[in-house]
Amino acid sequence: CPKKIRGLLAYTTVKVVKIDDLCLGLLHYVLLVSIFLYIIVYQVAFKLAYVSYETPVGTTRMSLQAPVKDGCDPSDLGCEYDFSPVEDLPYCTQSGGGPSYHGQTKMECKDWDAFDVVFPVTGGSPFFIATRVTEAKQSLECMHPTKGAPCQHTYVFGCNGTFTYDPDCEKNGEWSMDTFFVADVERFTLMVDHSVRSPTVATLEADSLEMDGYFESCAGERLVTNTTNQGQDILTVEQLLGAASSGESCGVSLYQASTAGAGGGNPNSYSKRYNGLILLLTIEYSNTLDWKGVQNGISYVYRTELIAGTKSKVMDTQFESYPDKRVTRNQHGIKVVVLQSGRLGTTSFIALMLQLTTSLGLLAAATTVVDVLAVRVLPFRDAYRNAKVDEVDVSDVGEATLVNPKVDMAGDDPDP
Repeated sequence: CPKKIRGLLAYTTVKVVKIDDLCLGLLHYVLLVSIFLYIIVYQVAFKLAYVSYETPVGTTRMSLQAPVKDGCDPSDLGCEYDFSPVEDLPYCTQSGGGPSYHGQTKMECKDWDAFDVVFPVTGGSPFFIATRVTEAKQSLECMHPTKGAPCQHTYVFGCNGTFTYDPDCEKNGEWSMDTFFVADVERFTLMVDHSVRSPTVATLEADSLEMDGYFESCAGERLVTNTTNQGQDILTVEQLLGAASSGESCGVSLYQASTAGAGGGNPNSYSKRYNGLILLLTIEYSNTLDWKGVQNGISYVYRTELIAGTKSKVMDTQFESYPDKRVTRNQHGIKVVVLQSGRLGTTSFIALMLQLTTSLGLLAAATTVVDVLAVRVLPFRDAYRNAKVDEVDVSDVGEATLVNPKVDMAGDDPDP
């Protein structure tokens, strides 16, 4: 076989050479110990590299309740609401003191209970809580167009608090429209009931009664919340807003100026109570702890975040007499959007093997680094290379000869 072809097809095998060099030895063992600490201690023991994680799936159910006396149930006879007097609420015109408060427009306030404040009544996400409402009385004008005469108006506004249309209403009175704030909405309580499960492991699931969790503010503090006897958490609207992160700031208030333009006028004169907002409620699940591994139960953490630059509103219609008279409601408020996230883990032999395989690659890389230093960089590199690498030449007649030269420990090639 020609020599060039033999060179291309040469077989390389491993040779063990003990080099009595303190620097190389220390470097090698430092790399090995570092890799061991990183893989076994940090990745496997601390970060649980032997655990396989999945993104959980779940459901939520929410309900709202107005403030009540002595914690009673509004559906029970004799239960009384505990609304604050409107004259004590600075955003209400009933409190006096001018048309604005801290630069934001004040309005008349009305006491609404949860049946009116929540619309649409879905019980799930998104969940709407009204803060400003515009009601208008309208009467039917045209529903069945005739040939060549399409309806120019389907419904028209009533005048002076009635459903009756008056084309001269602006001269003789005012349109039947009423805009007001919902009083005391910060003291309403939101009940959150949720469940979660693993997409692939049928036994890895839990509901509110079986899980432990807490509400974490944007400042990292654990907030005290109440729970029902079935494990559902009860959060006040004020807690949800006050704990919310908002860009670089912490905490949100309905008194603050809206970050969304109101259209027609200075947007800074409109509060978040006026325009509404979107609030992201994140529920993050976990069933593992660093160092301790997979736990028996699932835990969760609530966090809230304001979606900057947003408004929120819904439209509603209630018929006084179908189809002749109706009341429309244009409601702005807080839209709570729930995001269930986190990760659920199970012990996985495959995940452990993948991590250990990675460690073998790092060990090989450490050995390669030391070998390159030994044969390419250090003062005795020629001697180390000669001791480590043997070249055997096989002739055409079948004779094998060691061809690499011997090098003295000074690192110089011998005289030819």
